[in-house]
Amino acid sequence: MKLNDTLDKFDLGFPQEVSSKITIEHLLNHRSGFEDIFIAEYRENQLAFDTLSKKLALLKNSSLLFEPGSDHRYSNYGYIVLGAILEKVSKSSYEQLLNRNIFERIHLNNTTLKVENFAKGQSTRYSYLYDSSIKEVGVTEHPDPAGGIESTVEGVQKFYRELFYGNKLLSQTSAINIKAFAMGGDHWGAYGGGAGVSAAVEVDLVNNIEIVVLANTDNLVAELISGRILSYINKGSYETIKLLEINFAYNYYKEEGKDKFYDSFKDEYKKAGYSKFIGRVINELGMQLLEVKSWDEAFDIMNYLSSIFPKAPQVYDSLAFAHYKKGDLKKAKITFQKAQELKPGFQSDYISSNYEN
Repeated sequence: MKLNDTLDKFDLGFPQEVSSKITIEHLLNHRSGFEDIFIAEYRENQLAFDTLSKKLALLKNSSLLFEPGSDHRYSNYGYIVLGAILEKVSKSSYEQLLNRNIFERIHLNNTTLKVENFAKGQSTRYSYLYDSSIKEVGVTEHPDPAGGIESTVEGVQKFYRELFYGNKLLSQTSAINIKAFAMGGDHWGAYGGGAGVSAAVEVDLVNNIEIVVLANTDNLVAELISGRILSYINKGSYETIKLLEINFAYNYYKEEGKDKFYDSFKDEYKKAGYSKFIGRVINELGMQLLEVKSWDEAFDIMNYLSSIFPKAPQVYDSLAFAHYKKGDLKKAKITFQKAQELKPGFQSDYISSNYEN
């Protein structure tokens, strides 16, 4: 298997016009043109997709977002395709490949692709919410080649030390490996997470230091902590700790009221030093309020979103979903039509039927 091999070599069932263009290298570097797996059909019941083949089928016949190699867009789905290729070539499951080629080879005895709810040391997963409370969320999706390995801090550090300084996993002299993992640079970072979990690794390649943070909560908490530790090591200081963006937004809304929130929040958000895209923050806040059925607050937030981004179809998709969650299908359909008027052919991120049923 070579980096320039195209998908048609592996006969995974993709249309010829797609499989003949996408290479292994495109998939590895998120340059394939595949969208991410979190489409409406997947979001509606993530735990229903319990095999690699079920996940692979989700986007097999979908149009690409761009010509392979011409742009970059993060895609978990691309790594699911890579896992399917590995299974096809090796005639082994992805779990077997991990066990045989990584976990057993470097003796990661407390590392697994399977979630073991009653295993010693297994954490309980919590989601950190808009009002600074926490909620136990449990397992919300099945692990796959895009993520989900269960390990310990010691296990993760052992893996990265072997990856960057040993030869049991990869050759340290291979030009491909040196380029892929920036081994000639000063720093390598790896971050990830999902509902109730987050993980971060900082590798200081100059001072041979690894920082590993595993958190049983989400909102990139592990990444925030690892970044502060790295900053302290390098500079002796780190940025002042402040509320997460979603908590800052909700607090401002509650303390100042709807009218002032609408008039001033955008400026106050920027003034407070936040840089995360405000549309994403407001949308996440609205979605969490919908989950707890705080309808008035949720619609205040969703309507604010439409006021600052009136030309974005995604805004009306979210607002339509709010009406849907409240049980008003008629308003959901009318609102979603606005999204499709702004972008003909637009597909909902939340409802696979596009509110037609």
